Amino acid sequence: MMKRFICILLVIFMLFIAACSSNEDQVTSSKEESDGNNIIFSYPTESSAEPSSNESSEASSQSTTTDENSSIDTSEDSTTDVTSEAPSSSTPESSTVSSQAPVISAPPISSPDISIDPSSPENVWINSLKGQQDTDYHGYTAEELDDYFDDALFVGDSVSHGLKLYTSMYEKGIFSGMTFHTGACYGFNNCLSAVTNKSLHPVYQGQQRTIWEMISLTNPNKVFIGFGLNDFGCVTTKNVKNCLDKIIANIRAVKPDIQIILLSSGYFTKAGEKYNPSMNDFRVCSRQRDYNQFVLEYCNSLGLDYIDVSNCFADEYGYLDKDLAMDNYCHPHIKHYHMWRDILYGYAADKINGDYTNPERMR
Repeated sequence: MMKRFICILLVIFMLFIAACSSNEDQVTSSKEESDGNNIIFSYPTESSAEPSSNESSEASSQSTTTDENSSIDTSEDSTTDVTSEAPSSSTPESSTVSSQAPVISAPPISSPDISIDPSSPENVWINSLKGQQDTDYHGYTAEELDDYFDDALFVGDSVSHGLKLYTSMYEKGIFSGMTFHTGACYGFNNCLSAVTNKSLHPVYQGQQRTIWEMISLTNPNKVFIGFGLNDFGCVTTKNVKNCLDKIIANIRAVKPDIQIILLSSGYFTKAGEKYNPSMNDFRVCSRQRDYNQFVLEYCNSLGLDYIDVSNCFADEYGYLDKDLAMDNYCHPHIKHYHMWRDILYGYAADKINGDYTNPERMR
């Protein structure tokens, strides 16, 4: 009897131990334990589990790309002075490589060492072309010469845009019959691109337009084109010729008998010259003169008019005169565009008289 009683107690005790053990297992398997205020234990859940090695490296790569994007220089020069050297990445060598291409940052820009010391004549170009473009009205009034441009379209870059600003800021009413199609960074190359929300075509009547669309809309008899500042620093003469051929073909396709006149490209101040050999980008006046000479010869070969509007702003060494520049780089101050006015009026007078000839040279 006593033995049976002891056995029953042992069974009851063992059942009690088993029940306690079951309660401990339930506590261990819960994801969180709380005292009502603070979380005491927190166990990993599926959503917060540690990433695999591949997932970790991809996240690291994406983080690196984001950092590089945030450091891109959005200044104007960064679009033209970019090199092919990619920044170093903090991603470990064992990490998975991101499929996104690395972002290239613009390096610092330095000016070339171009001396104007008379003791080094090989580094000096003496400008003898300042007065080569006729500015004589030849007896015509300014009003009569202004009428010559009533059927003209004036296309150009930011330097050419200065003439439009001059007509609204300093001498309102001149060239009032001429349509302007000018804008920042416009050039021989990008004027051939399609019109998109990222293209650089100037706006007319609320929409961006190509040159040939402008000709179709405004029906001019003359088109003046002032490009080169955004082209000559990073292209070859072959590129320029290809662009000119296409531009002229597109214009002639709309209006075969239109008169096409090309303007010379502007120069840089001595301090404003940019030099980036890794991109074959030589933003120096000597290169601008070479390309201006090339375009002049191109015009001569096709019987097109060419007007020198650059040397009126140049100093005795062929740089943009720093005293005439608004930014000590490439943009003449707007108030000095009366020089362009006189050149264009002189051109009109010569054309009316039937004796205009292209400049002899540009270098």
